[in-house]
Amino acid sequence: MTHHIQVRQLVHPAREIGNDSKRALCAGFASALWAEIRGFDIHTWICGHSHDNEAWICEGKHGPIRFVMNGRGYPHEEVEFDPAFVLEV
Repeated sequence: MTHHIQVRQLVHPAREIGNDSKRALCAGFASALWAEIRGFDIHTWICGHSHDNEAWICEGKHGPIRFVMNGRGYPHEEVEFDPAFVLEV
C-alpha cells in the first residue's frame, strides 16, 4: 500500500490532456514503474494521491496484479469515491 501511484495507467483520463507539459505534471503524482513492479509476486496494490477512483489489472510475471484506488478527494472535488468499497484480502 502506498500513497503515491506506481503506474501511469491509473492516471484518470480527465487529468491527461495529451501534450507533453500535462504528462510532466502527472509525473508529480504517478510514476512509470510497471516494468519493475511486474516481476514481483504481488496480488493487489492499493494507492491514492490522485483523488480518483480507478482500478487496473495487468498480467505480471507471477500472475495478475490488481491496482486499486478509491480516493475521496477534497470537499470541493466531485470524485467517484465509494464509501462502501471493501477490499477483502
